[in-house]
Amino acid sequence: MERINTQKLQIARWRDSYDVRGWGAIGDGVHDDTSALSELLSVATGGEKIDGRGLTFKVSTLPDVSRFKNARFLFERIPGQPLFYASEDFIQGELFKITDTPWYNAWTQDKTFVYDNVIYAPFMAGDRHGVNNLHVAWVRSGDDGKTWTTPEWLTDLHENYPTVNYHCMSMGVVRNRLFAVIETRTVRGNKLQVAELWDRPMSRSLRVYGGITKAANQQVAYIRITDHGLFAGDFVNFSNSGVTDVTGNMTVTTVIDKNTFTVTTQNTQDVDQNNEGRYWSFGTSFHSSPWRKTSLGTIPSFVDGSTPVTEIHSFATISDNSFAVGYHNGDIGPRELGILYFSDAFGSPGSFVRRRIPAEYEANASEPCVKYYDGILYLTTRGTLSTQPGSSLHRSSDLGTSWNSLRFPNNVHHSNLPFAKVGDELVIFGSERAFGEWEGGEPDNRYAGNYPRTFMTRVNVNEWSLDNVEWVNVTDQIYQGGIVNSAVGVGSVCIKDNWLYYIFGGEDFLNPWSIGDNNRKYPYVHDGHPADLYCFRVKIKQEEFVSRDFVYGATPNRTLPTFMSTSGVRTVPVPVDFTDDVAVQSLTVHAGTSGQVRAEVKLEGNYAIIAKKVPSDDVTAQRLIVSGGETTSSADGAMITLHGSRSSTPRRAVYNALEHLFENGDVKPYLDNVNALGGPGNRFSIVYLGSNPVVTSDGTLKTEPVSPDEALLDAWGDVRYIAYKWLNAVAIKGEEGARIHHGVIAQQLRDVLISHGLMEEESTTCRYAFLCYDDYPAVYDDVITGQREMPLTDNDGSIIVDEDDNPVMVMEDIIERVEITPAGSRWGVRPDLLFYIEAAWQRREIERIKARLDLIEGKH
Repeated sequence: MERINTQKLQIARWRDSYDVRGWGAIGDGVHDDTSALSELLSVATGGEKIDGRGLTFKVSTLPDVSRFKNARFLFERIPGQPLFYASEDFIQGELFKITDTPWYNAWTQDKTFVYDNVIYAPFMAGDRHGVNNLHVAWVRSGDDGKTWTTPEWLTDLHENYPTVNYHCMSMGVVRNRLFAVIETRTVRGNKLQVAELWDRPMSRSLRVYGGITKAANQQVAYIRITDHGLFAGDFVNFSNSGVTDVTGNMTVTTVIDKNTFTVTTQNTQDVDQNNEGRYWSFGTSFHSSPWRKTSLGTIPSFVDGSTPVTEIHSFATISDNSFAVGYHNGDIGPRELGILYFSDAFGSPGSFVRRRIPAEYEANASEPCVKYYDGILYLTTRGTLSTQPGSSLHRSSDLGTSWNSLRFPNNVHHSNLPFAKVGDELVIFGSERAFGEWEGGEPDNRYAGNYPRTFMTRVNVNEWSLDNVEWVNVTDQIYQGGIVNSAVGVGSVCIKDNWLYYIFGGEDFLNPWSIGDNNRKYPYVHDGHPADLYCFRVKIKQEEFVSRDFVYGATPNRTLPTFMSTSGVRTVPVPVDFTDDVAVQSLTVHAGTSGQVRAEVKLEGNYAIIAKKVPSDDVTAQRLIVSGGETTSSADGAMITLHGSRSSTPRRAVYNALEHLFENGDVKPYLDNVNALGGPGNRFSIVYLGSNPVVTSDGTLKTEPVSPDEALLDAWGDVRYIAYKWLNAVAIKGEEGARIHHGVIAQQLRDVLISHGLMEEESTTCRYAFLCYDDYPAVYDDVITGQREMPLTDNDGSIIVDEDDNPVMVMEDIIERVEITPAGSRWGVRPDLLFYIEAAWQRREIERIKARLDLIEGKH
């Protein structure tokens, strides 16, 4: 009986399953497995994925990595510069494209962070490299990097744009507050003019237990929120606080300490209040709070005392009151590189100390990345020369006063090296700007379409050595086009829960959706090379509460179908319905342009209309308010309120301003001699005129003239002319300050007429126009008097509740019908007619005196 050769049998079994051992591959990273793998691929022609069993295969020619799974290949494309290439499943990583816009989205630059279980990936969006048309922006993910928000701009264009504009490579959170180093740079030349520290509270919602006190007869309330991170002027919101007037949207008045601040209420109460034993809701808003800005100057070089900082990079939170950022001076040698340490971010935000890495590492280094873990500050640099390694790794236990430094061997790193600490290891990433750039001696090929590589390595902080560092290519040929320019190389790393995230940029050489390329910078004109952001996430531990991962998908609906004509103009060929507020600098309905100094709305047609539809919930509220301010408060600006026919005060126009000025042209009524100026309950206080008013006295408009009747003149002598003061003037100015007026009392004049039989007793009707009586109704208006909390309801009117079965509260305007003028009545006179009667009475009296004198003189 022939003896069975078990070794041959095992090899046969391995070959049946395309096991690499069947062809003699060792997989120890030392022996050359090129021939074994080539022979295996020559017979595995069915497209099978060959399992590398987690081994590392040294090769002299890189095989088709896509044919393998769970394998790694050590390949020296240039001798002496080893790089590792990982196949599918060797590293548990997933790739997501997280922006897709016509903007040049790039420079995540080691400032990604996690706050309140949300990943924030700040970056910059512009036309291309430099600061032309650039906005600091971010995208966010609340589902572990599977989906991301649309890009959101954090800065407007600089007020002196296009001379200068903003730029940011450093951003992070300390004690619930965002800090960002914002640089102002020239558009031409990209030179730093000034660096500023901008800060702003992050948006968050808290369920709080107690902590509010408000003393009797005081408007100030004290709020205790641990590590609130607020400054005076920041937006805050309260719901169900249980303390008088501490409700709705408010602003911080003063900050007592890091756990206590105050707000000012509109009203007081008679007793001390606190809300101990009560749960209430508190919120802050990033978007509703102002930026606080502190100048940092130009941070000139230590070397010559004048060269401004080249760039400020990265962000490391040190404590609940301090942080550090990286910096470097000098585009060329001598360089200076290190950290800026802000020890009192809240008390003295403009104060920092500068600490440099050892001089022997500065000459060929730039763009540091900094992180702080367990009392140790870590820092990486990138190299700047293609002829020699220049990147380095540093750590400091005394915040940069002294350093323990290492140089990365073999490969050249032209991009920054962002990292995060997982257990005892620093996981470091980097992406080339162009293929081959990580091997020294390669030409600068950034502006050609090619396939840059992304690498990852692990450094054990306990061993603290780079002698055996292994750079593993984790995303070989991931792009659908080609990659150009250096936006690909500036990445950022963060950790959230069970995943590590590497956020980086990449430019698609074949994609026409761009704003500008390297030669032409015209907005929305010409094809170019757009940069977008990618997220590569690596699982660092298994989920604790789920049995498997789910991949979420959704139809993209955040963009509009857009087509580009041969002229480069984009067209959106669909109706667009904006269901939320739309802010525009200038909107032109027809062809035309407008200057940057004003906003315009142009309406076509023979006539145009801006109208208010009848409200479905309350037809009596129909009105249109045009405000010169930002709100419907008269304190914010002049307003015009136009009431519709369904309004509770129909067809009324109310003008609310400190002044109503008519610059040119006459002010005339539309109908002649029909409408009054003022009314019995709506009187003007004073009328200033440049000359006497002209009153119509045309005889063709009057009855046959007759002399005043004698009975009236007989009564006129009883009319008293008096001196008096107005009661409202006495109330305002006091008895001594109120001025003396002269005239008549209408009621006394009425009594004279009654006593002479010229007017009925108790009558308010007088046949003579000089005496007037008017009843007038109360005047009301619907005004916004404040805000109040109301439970949110659905379309059926049912109250919506939260997860604790409490009503979801929202703020709504309080609209009250206010009595502007109470109903009443007034007697009045027409002074000019009184003067005419007085003159007629005096004429008659003079004639009578003259007749008596003549009679007396005749007797003598």
